[in-house]
Amino acid sequence: MLPNSHKFIVLLFGAMLAKRVPVIADPKLSYDINEIIDENSIRLTALANDIHVKGICVNELEKITDDLFSDIINEDNVDNLVHSIDIMRTDVALILYTSGSVGRPKGVNLTHESLFEAFQNYQRTVSITKEDTLMGVTPFYHSYALGSCLIEGICIGACIEVVNEFTPRKVLEILQDKKITVFHGVPYMYRLFNRILQKKKYNLDNLRICISAGAKLDSDIAREFYNITGKVIHQEYGSTESGTIAINLCDDLESNIKSVGKPLTGVEIKIIDGISLIKSKGRGIGYVGDELFQGEWYDTGDIVDIDEEGYIYIKGREKRMINLAGVKVNPLEIEEVIKKHQSVKEVLVRSVKHPRYGEDIQALVVVQEDIDADDLKKFCSRFLPPIKIPKIISFTDKLEKTQLGKVKMQQNN
Repeated sequence: MLPNSHKFIVLLFGAMLAKRVPVIADPKLSYDINEIIDENSIRLTALANDIHVKGICVNELEKITDDLFSDIINEDNVDNLVHSIDIMRTDVALILYTSGSVGRPKGVNLTHESLFEAFQNYQRTVSITKEDTLMGVTPFYHSYALGSCLIEGICIGACIEVVNEFTPRKVLEILQDKKITVFHGVPYMYRLFNRILQKKKYNLDNLRICISAGAKLDSDIAREFYNITGKVIHQEYGSTESGTIAINLCDDLESNIKSVGKPLTGVEIKIIDGISLIKSKGRGIGYVGDELFQGEWYDTGDIVDIDEEGYIYIKGREKRMINLAGVKVNPLEIEEVIKKHQSVKEVLVRSVKHPRYGEDIQALVVVQEDIDADDLKKFCSRFLPPIKIPKIISFTDKLEKTQLGKVKMQQNN
């Protein structure tokens, strides 16, 4: 429950060296942190002094603070740990919680073998070397930043510039002054970069790889960033359970907008009934308190297409499909149409209960200009058949999102 920091890194690897299992979770999870503590029998917590997590009883748990940190980590302790290490590849190395964007966050068990194989998959695919300087600003408690940036950078011997909070101007200054070569960001970061870069120029000549994951990269963000900087944002695809699955490394802007790329070396993918299944030694082994994942193939629940060249196109999520009296409707298709309207800023399409048909379609819309619900339905009718036009259109001031900028499926409106 630490922000990105040297303390986070030392405690993470120190705990694993000590054959303890670190449990990593977003301190801002709506899911009660006490439940995470209980289900993992946690006896030691690490909190930054300025982070207050509701419900944690400090008197029942040891708490690592800045004052204690220097006493716990010292040269003798680390030396003793290294010489006494006896770790099996199949031991659980850490537990990483999902973001909870589609429901209750789940703890994923990752073994030492899982982490090593995931690193190998990424290292064999993405040309990151010890000569690179990475920026660690996307929170390390998310699988994307933890695996593709932190673990990858450390294991390859690259320099990592650790930033504990995303402030666009500050990050752009660091990218320029520290000559960062690889940036792992999320879509909303690039959107905020664009706003600033329109008004002020930064020297980003050293930045050779820009990567985006965690949420869908909108085409307007990618095109604007390219027009300003001349740099393509490469989409990456994965999950907490699977690790990184694919990345688009081609230099074509339009390809990177449409596709998340090809599977990493060491990752296999197949499609059954439109759903992608992956096989990788770098995946997790199961959820906390649940049975292990069964078989070699993991069901991602993602609806995808794969073209003749092996490029993957995300079409939606199986769990999000809406069942209208037996007709399956993909909400992503409807969202793409509604977002075409010039008055719409953001939209979430979801299912709501219907007394007769079981489910119906609702669109939660954030507008930048006033528009009538009936007018928006008429607009949809130009692109969608009647059954796919939302029966309910609700306007809201904002959509709740995760720390990575991913829209939560469960909204409090």
